[in-house]
Amino acid sequence: MLHELDTQNTVTQFATQYEKIHDSIVSEFGVQGLYMMALLALFIFTILIIHVKSAIDTLREGSVKSNKNFDQPEHLLLEAPNNTQYEYENDDETDDVQQYAEEELSPEEELSKSLVEVSSVSDDILNIQADYAKLKMKMSNQARRQKQSLSYWKQQYEQQLTEIHREEQIQQDLSEEQRRKKDIHDLVCMILNLLGRGVSVSKTIQAVFFHNQERFTEQEIIQLVQTIRDFIGLCNAGHFDLLPNRDNLPLNKEAVYAWAHGDTTPCLTLLQSYLNMLMEQSAREEGLIKDMTYAQAANCACIMGNIARLTDMELAHNSFELATELSPRSTCAWSNLADMYSAEQNKERAMIAYQTVLDLGDNIMYSWQLANAQSNLADYYEKLGVGAKAHELRQNCYDFYKDYGIRMPLSKAEIAAFALIFSQKDNNLDGSLDNLIATEPGYIM
Repeated sequence: MLHELDTQNTVTQFATQYEKIHDSIVSEFGVQGLYMMALLALFIFTILIIHVKSAIDTLREGSVKSNKNFDQPEHLLLEAPNNTQYEYENDDETDDVQQYAEEELSPEEELSKSLVEVSSVSDDILNIQADYAKLKMKMSNQARRQKQSLSYWKQQYEQQLTEIHREEQIQQDLSEEQRRKKDIHDLVCMILNLLGRGVSVSKTIQAVFFHNQERFTEQEIIQLVQTIRDFIGLCNAGHFDLLPNRDNLPLNKEAVYAWAHGDTTPCLTLLQSYLNMLMEQSAREEGLIKDMTYAQAANCACIMGNIARLTDMELAHNSFELATELSPRSTCAWSNLADMYSAEQNKERAMIAYQTVLDLGDNIMYSWQLANAQSNLADYYEKLGVGAKAHELRQNCYDFYKDYGIRMPLSKAEIAAFALIFSQKDNNLDGSLDNLIATEPGYIM
């Protein structure tokens, strides 16, 4: 009875310890502790079974031992004389039982030993959990660093790729601009050769437009031909000969020759000096003479802006704005300024300037400026959805170019002749300039 009471106390102690361990594991490990708790419960249950089995075996062996110590009756003793070997065997068995009983632990000791083993297992589990947490954190840090590293290199790669694309675009734009400048300068050389051989202005424009294969618009070709004629007109009229610092300036033929080979600096230098002289002269004049001087200065500014358009856009823009300020009713000045606004993607100002051209110009003196304004305004009204107005303006523009003969096909003889002139344009340039530019004072041919 006492032994059963001890067993119950032991079980109660096991339950108490189990609850403590349960609470500790759950609070420490959370959901993962449930799995550990299950393993621990199974372990404790196994220990309890072993302990109960051990207690039962101990009770059973105690009962057997008491039966063996009971004195046998004499008649039984008499029936087993000289049974020495049996006695020796019983003695050996008794010694083994006593030794086993001595080695058997009490329930309290067994429980303490079990708790020590459970505590050791719990410590091992905690160590495993700690190691797992450290490993998980280490792997997480490595993954984060690796991700950051990949993100960094991806960003660097994208930046380098963007820089490469930007450089390629710059080079492409540069090459396009250089090609266009070269084409313009080739056109200058062609125009000088054609005009120097006595080809009319309209046929020159037609031939250049045919050879150009529509890389430039009618307006650009007409404007270039007109600019060349205006500059040569200033040279032959002797306007540059009146400059106060004429000895320090390039000669007329040298300036035009350099322009034909892509260098516009000599021409711009002559025009700037002439413009400065006109501005100084206008400061001393009044009335109608002053207005006429301003008109000459505005014409000079337009020529300078058209020559500078492909080399110095800022100079070209300022020149055209100056021309409109000097002569507010100049159709050429407003036409050039409108083209500059359009090239700069300033559509609103461009449309206002083109409308000013239509308001100021007449169909006889400024027919091609009006056609250019009508073409650009037609595109503008078409985008706004005003189809009737756009169609009217475009028809007027088409009629002008048709009458001017710009798009008329060349004959076979003209194509062959112009092809020969174009192929020999560099070799024949000196002779063409001699025919175009008059002999300058002090210039030895």
